[in-house]
Amino acid sequence: MESMVITFCGHGFIVNPTQVKKELITVLCEILTRANNCKITFLCGGYGHFDALAASAVDDVKSAFSSCVIEKIFVTPYITESYDRRNKFMEQFYDEVVYPPLENVPYRYAIAKRNEWMIENSHLVIAYVIHAHGGAASALRYAYRKRKRVIRLTVGCE
Repeated sequence: MESMVITFCGHGFIVNPTQVKKELITVLCEILTRANNCKITFLCGGYGHFDALAASAVDDVKSAFSSCVIEKIFVTPYITESYDRRNKFMEQFYDEVVYPPLENVPYRYAIAKRNEWMIENSHLVIAYVIHAHGGAASALRYAYRKRKRVIRLTVGCE
């Protein structure tokens, strides 16, 4: 069985979430239709509006593609004692919670480094980035530098 890893990057706030989710579901359905009998792993960040929308879109399409093994993973940037409660909470919404090797990364850079790890370990990045500043834009630039295949959602990019 062939496998593919997909990650998402997008802004913490979305102006038109209904339209963005509709476009995202269309993209996911196109990918899953072509990936018949494949294992697809979605790496999700779990922060902000786009991350929640992406995780929800994966849930929405999952049952329609039973020929694929679909796994949704929350990639946490922190394993601090106080953060452990959030990770335990996330376990009910994801198939797995993963902590990348970020032990030596300063706390303030953990999310950016986690995003880079997700991109490095993915075959495809699905992005909702409509302006050039912030963490989502930085993650998208990183994906391009790493020569990852990127699908950019276009809603709001007019």
